[in-house]
Amino acid sequence: MEKQPSALARAWDSLAPVVSSALAFDRLAPARTALFVIDLNRGFAEKGALFSPLCRALLPGVAGLLRRAKETGVETLLFTDTHTPDSPEFTSYPPHCVKGTGEEEICPELLREQWGRVIPKASTNACLEPAFWQWRTEHPGIDTFLLTGCCTDICIQQAALTLKAAENRCNRPSRVVVLTDLVATFEGPGHPAALCSAMALQNMAQSGVELARMAGPDQSLVPLQAEC
Repeated sequence: MEKQPSALARAWDSLAPVVSSALAFDRLAPARTALFVIDLNRGFAEKGALFSPLCRALLPGVAGLLRRAKETGVETLLFTDTHTPDSPEFTSYPPHCVKGTGEEEICPELLREQWGRVIPKASTNACLEPAFWQWRTEHPGIDTFLLTGCCTDICIQQAALTLKAAENRCNRPSRVVVLTDLVATFEGPGHPAALCSAMALQNMAQSGVELARMAGPDQSLVPLQAEC
């Protein structure tokens, strides 16, 4: 009997048509584009309770994208979890990225390519930070937002949905784009990375967030595959 595809495989297959095109970075208007790098810090990519090799694997690709952003003048924001020791978030997640421990520091591979500013965040939602909204007020002409980092189903999803809803509320047409090859989540008990990623990406796509991969030299579409 022919083996039937798993529910996870079917979920990933259903996402493939949503990725309508590859994103050609060089065709974006720099003055209207911003790149967000979320939580690629030591606590997620080097050490600590929420460290994940899946997140660490993002560093070379994101560093390369930061380099391209710097060369073209695309605005860049690097958000990083920075908690107090008594953060209420630690009732949901193990203590991580506490200020002063070093876990809250952006990975050095990215700082070498830094272009823009670092914004500490005290919750899973980068778009709740006053510093972000101050930046948004100062850059009203930006209407394309590229999201990278971790975790796909937590901080990436919350930032993407909040940003898209806020732009809609202000009647500002926008593109909020999650780069599926430059986001990841962690593997753990009760948290299968591939399944959580697929569910989050599907939810974002249904809410108006675009899913794309960076285009290759021929600007061709890179197919979406079941990775996390």
